[in-house]
Amino acid sequence: MNADAEGYDPAAVHVPLPNPNAGAVAYGIAHAGAGAAPWNAVARVVAPDIEVRGIRLPGREKRVRQRPHATVAEAAAEIAAVLAGDTRSHGRPILVVGSCSGALLAYEALAIVHTSGTVSVPVLGLLVARQPPPGTTAPEAERPVSAMTSAELRAWLRENELTPAEIRDDESLFRFFEPVLRADLMMTEGYVGRPGEVSCPITLLRARSRPLSAAYVKGWRAATSGPLRVVDIPVREDALAEAPASLADALLGTVRRGETAHGN
Repeated sequence: MNADAEGYDPAAVHVPLPNPNAGAVAYGIAHAGAGAAPWNAVARVVAPDIEVRGIRLPGREKRVRQRPHATVAEAAAEIAAVLAGDTRSHGRPILVVGSCSGALLAYEALAIVHTSGTVSVPVLGLLVARQPPPGTTAPEAERPVSAMTSAELRAWLRENELTPAEIRDDESLFRFFEPVLRADLMMTEGYVGRPGEVSCPITLLRARSRPLSAAYVKGWRAATSGPLRVVDIPVREDALAEAPASLADALLGTVRRGETAHGN
């Protein structure tokens, strides 16, 4: 990692559409194997009150030559450093949104900054899409990814509706993304986080084809000392890929509730 004076690699932050007049900044962490580009679509349709910034982990896009993180703790530590350093540069309230395993990394990073106090601006909330709560194992733990062939991995991703269909169903695209995708899946494989590590509000995004079990909601409720909400998103599978406008609306709702809670 090429850290600057703020303690993080500037290439880790992607700002699709700079909006210095926005009152809040939303940091997005995408699913396994993805970089920061998926947040471009959200940035194009989000309300002017919010600036969207994608977090780019090593091994992809501008950081393609850097080694992907090997552990959740390593990835979360970098994201926490990014949040701490980047918020010092803009000084605005933030929220964090994670898709699939990106939500796990977001949660663990927020747990670090909650404990360390390195983020001095208000944290308005965490939005979670399709990620088991801390204290439970993700689908990756059911079968070792490291033991799968490429064909088996693609079949498993299809069966569990993980990774956007345009990648997992296109042989050439899948071959390109497979190394970092596999690294990300192995990083989270069998990982069980600790609940109750953050204090910010958590919003669960519920897709129409994926009802949330009582255990899922209870697990995320236990993950924070703050409030928990469930928001319906009109998508079949992946809010980030299928409905960026609906995801942008959920971001705006989180910002407005957070501003009310902080007396703004």
